[in-house]
Amino acid sequence: MSIELQLTFTDATHVMVSLLGDNPDTSPPAEFINPLEEKDLNELRWYLEDYGTSYAAEPDDVRAVAVQEQLPVWGTALFEAALDNERKAAKLFDRFLESGEEGRVLSIAADEPAVLTLPWELLHTPGGSFLVNENPPISIRRGLPGAGDARTPQPRAPKPNLHLLFIVSRPDGASFIDPRRDADAVLSALAKQEQARVEVEFLRPPTLDALRRRLRDTRLPTVDIIHFDGHGVFGKDSEADRGGKGDDIKGDGAATDRQQGWLLFEDKEGGKDRVAAEKFGQLLHQNHAGLVVLSACQSAAMDSKDPMSGVAARLVHAGIPAVIAMTHSVLVSTAEQLFAEFYSSLFQGCTVARSLDEARHDLLFNPERGIRLRGAGLAEEFKLDLHDWFLPALYQSGQDMALLSAEVSESPEARPALLSNLPEPQPSGFFGRSRELWQIERAFAVEDCRRFSITGFGGQGKTALALEAGRWLLRTHLFERVCMISYAAYQGSDPVSMAIATMSAVFEESLVDADAARASLAQTPTLLILDNLESLAADNTLGELLDAALPWSEAGASRVLLTSRQPDCNHPGYPLAGDYRHQTLALQGLQPHDSVDWFDSLRRLPPKTRLKRPRRDVLINLFRKVGFHPLSISLLAQQLKVRGPADVGERLEALLEEQPVNQADRSLLASLELSIEQLPAQCREWLPRLGVFQGGCLEEMIEHVTGLKEADWQELRNHLLIAGLMQAERVADSDVTFLRFHPTLAPALWQRLAKEEQDKLLQGYWQAYYGLSNELYKMDRTNPHAARALARCELPNLLRAVHVALQAGEAEEGVDFADSVNKFLRNFGLRRDAEELTEEAGKAGGTVGSQAWFLSQSNKGEQLRQNGQPKAAAEVFADILAGLEKTPSYERCLTLGMLGRCHKDQGQPAQAEQLYRQELEELAQLEQDDGVRRQTGSTWTDLADVLVAQGEYSKAKEAYQASLDIKAKIDDVRGTAVVMGQLGTLAKNQGELAEAEERYKEAIALFQSIGEPKHEAIYTHQLGMVYQQAKHWKAAEQAYRQAARLKEEQGMLGGSVSAGNSWQQLAQVCMLTDRLAEAEQWYNKALAAFKAGKDWPRVATTLSNLASLLADNPARLDEARGYAEESLAIKETLDPAAAQIWKTYNILARIADQQGDSSQAAEYRSKAERAFAPYRGGE
Repeated sequence: MSIELQLTFTDATHVMVSLLGDNPDTSPPAEFINPLEEKDLNELRWYLEDYGTSYAAEPDDVRAVAVQEQLPVWGTALFEAALDNERKAAKLFDRFLESGEEGRVLSIAADEPAVLTLPWELLHTPGGSFLVNENPPISIRRGLPGAGDARTPQPRAPKPNLHLLFIVSRPDGASFIDPRRDADAVLSALAKQEQARVEVEFLRPPTLDALRRRLRDTRLPTVDIIHFDGHGVFGKDSEADRGGKGDDIKGDGAATDRQQGWLLFEDKEGGKDRVAAEKFGQLLHQNHAGLVVLSACQSAAMDSKDPMSGVAARLVHAGIPAVIAMTHSVLVSTAEQLFAEFYSSLFQGCTVARSLDEARHDLLFNPERGIRLRGAGLAEEFKLDLHDWFLPALYQSGQDMALLSAEVSESPEARPALLSNLPEPQPSGFFGRSRELWQIERAFAVEDCRRFSITGFGGQGKTALALEAGRWLLRTHLFERVCMISYAAYQGSDPVSMAIATMSAVFEESLVDADAARASLAQTPTLLILDNLESLAADNTLGELLDAALPWSEAGASRVLLTSRQPDCNHPGYPLAGDYRHQTLALQGLQPHDSVDWFDSLRRLPPKTRLKRPRRDVLINLFRKVGFHPLSISLLAQQLKVRGPADVGERLEALLEEQPVNQADRSLLASLELSIEQLPAQCREWLPRLGVFQGGCLEEMIEHVTGLKEADWQELRNHLLIAGLMQAERVADSDVTFLRFHPTLAPALWQRLAKEEQDKLLQGYWQAYYGLSNELYKMDRTNPHAARALARCELPNLLRAVHVALQAGEAEEGVDFADSVNKFLRNFGLRRDAEELTEEAGKAGGTVGSQAWFLSQSNKGEQLRQNGQPKAAAEVFADILAGLEKTPSYERCLTLGMLGRCHKDQGQPAQAEQLYRQELEELAQLEQDDGVRRQTGSTWTDLADVLVAQGEYSKAKEAYQASLDIKAKIDDVRGTAVVMGQLGTLAKNQGELAEAEERYKEAIALFQSIGEPKHEAIYTHQLGMVYQQAKHWKAAEQAYRQAARLKEEQGMLGGSVSAGNSWQQLAQVCMLTDRLAEAEQWYNKALAAFKAGKDWPRVATTLSNLASLLADNPARLDEARGYAEESLAIKETLDPAAAQIWKTYNILARIADQQGDSSQAAEYRSKAERAFAPYRGGE
């Protein structure tokens, strides 16, 4: 037990001192005379609540210094009055002080408001120091020992994990405070923890009734800490809703002769809900929380006659063990600094009092509280130093204990990983827009807004605001995922597929279409950010995206945040007014003080400047000329590092006069031109060549496209970076640099080039990107992570370049270029773009037998096969084969392989085997380069697959091993993954289940790592079959469900690797676990999918399965026979081995037995024996 010195006031004028601990002792009651006069307390109140928040001049500085000098004087006077006025009391304090123990606590126990409201935190030893400055510190706390029928707090032992409930209340009509300040301090403290042991929850909406419901909800975690961040006031009922003093102070009215303490919650409409101390105390009566933090002004104040009139006192009276409250109004900056240190210590396992002491100490030695303005036009800035470290008061009963235990037990169920593709914040930070952020948060969290549009001129900060909102709402768990889809440099024609592909990557799911995306959004609260939508208006694809986004925004707790330069998207689902479901924010320029703060941050970034910082009023006047436009300010900031403000301002005015007055981007273009003007003459001559790129490019492409020499480019590069016209970013999974241009740079530069110059650049542009597409195509085989990261960055340029090539009539290169780009479009799920590019390339296909013809027709056939039309695809590949020369060639071999896959997909493995063997023979006659070896390895894999289908397991294993040997030599990661999966299948078929499980898991992990959900689904299904063979029913069902979900999301409903197959296996698991009704439903679901896709082999199999299911039900034998006969009719048209027709004969025999027709049963068994005889021994 830690040592405690308790000052017990029997009334306002008598005190006795008790030393509690191993050797307790008590002094006799002694007279206490309050040494602080009313004028002293008034000066203290002025210092804390007025100085620094309202107008202050030099005389106020003098007055403030006088108050600061009085703080130790007042603290000493309090000490002498309470502890040095009686001999034994003084000796007890000396014993207390000299003990030097950790956790020393000095308690003020009183029921008299006149005592409790004194600034005891200022206690100062004569000739010594403030008690908070002792080492170890002496904690000061207050208690109410005899306040009516107060509840004794229940003992609360430290816990291994804590749950903190944040209440951030910003009602309309009250002075606005940035709602992120307190919460950011807490979340930053949490981020320092090595192990997450504190869960933070935000009360939304911040109403009293929502708090009541939350505290009584036993299904949710018990709340250990309640943190109220909002306005507080102490006064009469009629005064409790006064207007506030301003945005820098957390109060909402000045204190006068008042009766009650209040907290301002929000009501249902977002207005003020004045909650009295008594009512708040009743709500928290005997609550399990170990600590309540009131980050609200005057929350520790109380009436001169009633100690229960204050909010903090009421909470202690209600049984809360510890309450931290404010004795006066508190600056936002103070609260932010206070709670950053307090929670950092608390989350390290310190006691409540010790944590508060650490925060006080930090405030004591770091009194800077920001910049204040004064002088003519408020042009003069001065740093405010405020010694307000003693302002928070701790009310506590019982022993001061840590809330978080030192021992670490198992953490509670972890939250799912927060997924997002949001970029890191820019180095200069994010400034201003706090009201706009709160508007967005309230719209989504409280007002049931489903879609929120941010509009404004280019460079106004729409994207930056959307990103900051995404980061904050993800961090505070309103959403569990944030997905940003930017259309700034989009060159495609299918923005919906672009959105789905991006969501698939971010969510780590395979989403095949808009419906699959909606289902995912319904399951997990997600913020979807659709950025720069104005770029879609020209080609009329905006409506398609907005149509798709409507159901996305209505899915579960997910929401959609949109940005556009257009104020109205002319869509009924996105009205400008009159519907809470869609709200809009027309973004204006920054506030003057925010623009200066951002300028200061930009100025601190390298390179350093030797120029003196301009005065605040000069900066504001300069920024006003561009309407406080953020992007323009960023450009001006770079100019002000090398030029004086007068020079910059004069030239800016001239450039503004050159721009049309009604032009939306007038200030942006003027500031852009101002930045370009400052480049050296030679750099300005080189610069327009960059206009050919779409928003940026890989750095290596600069020389290939523009022809700039290395030395020239390095000079231009450095100037562009310094001027803020370009950013250099490292591409994920590579050591390559991507250059992102100022958003209006390239379009402005392109207009400066003559038509001949543009044509010349475009010629080199498409040729350079044609070469890059080939490199990426090859890289995707060995390093798919890097290849796809690079392709995503360069997709706008690749799409523009391939269209330029095709439109220029470059048939051979253009079609080959399209083939390479299509690979990535398909990988990224951009189907419509792939289809349109395939169609465009087909028109330029060239003559029969040419390379362009071959590539365009092959793309057409593969597209049909992937869309579940293997028969039509086979016809295309047969035509290609007929058009090629009969002598072996690489193109002929590829076609034989694709034709083999078409037969395999049609349930004709024997025909497929013949084609694969022919392909291998012809590949062996070609020059053995890497491409031929790679194709040989793939063909061995294909051959092994169809050998497995025919029961030739030993031959299949030899084929797989041949493939694996080749893939290892050429470092083919993806190909290795495929073979691993197929070896798993072989091991499964041979009953080696442990090996099969291991192989499948390896394959699944590899395909997940390279982002191929199709193959992930295939081998997850196969893993389910392993578990089914091992009779691990639960694991099997889970695997099949996961596989079916992945396949369904990819649109793989019918075919050889379809969701239908997984549904069939789910039916089998249901059968094997006696869930026959469920089994029938799964079979029927699979049957419908196979019939829709005209997949007759699988239709036949499913019909047989249904017949087998019903064959043991005497009441449904006729149905069973009908299914079996329908299956038999189809199987008789198929390859006997693949159809396994003998199984259907055996089912018919069982049915005949059940119906008493023994002769018919014998006939069916005889047919089954004859059908199976040629394949006996193959299993």
